[in-house]
Amino acid sequence: MVGITQGNSQIDPGSTDYSAGVFQVSSGGTPLRLTAATLPALGTTLQLDVDQVTTGSLLGVLILGFGQVNPGVDLTFLGMPGCDLYATLDTQAPFPLAGPLTSLPLAIPATPSLGGFQFFSQVATFTPAANAFGFLSSNGLALTVGL
Repeated sequence: MVGITQGNSQIDPGSTDYSAGVFQVSSGGTPLRLTAATLPALGTTLQLDVDQVTTGSLLGVLILGFGQVNPGVDLTFLGMPGCDLYATLDTQAPFPLAGPLTSLPLAIPATPSLGGFQFFSQVATFTPAANAFGFLSSNGLALTVGL
């Protein structure tokens, strides 16, 4: 008997014949979540929280885009079933994961012309056992810089 789980209240995928060859740990349980703990305002530091990181995740990637993808693009074609892309891929920045909750500070310059500027954010984690591509994606955020 063999048991494999990603943790985070993983849903039982049912019986699998592992002697049949390559197997995949299905994603399930609680999805990766991105929230803004503070509001983006001129001259402040926006704090983004990455929550419900799947056990076994090795690295995070912050995605910042100038455009929103709505509705999201289903990433099943990349081997990421159940994952969607919600922000354009204008900037990506890797970051270390501090556990099931990681906070990311993002400085907002005190430049008046940035007031009202809208940008979009999403996070992906490198989680090798999660799916064929090895990444999981979070929800997306639409953020507007306040004065």
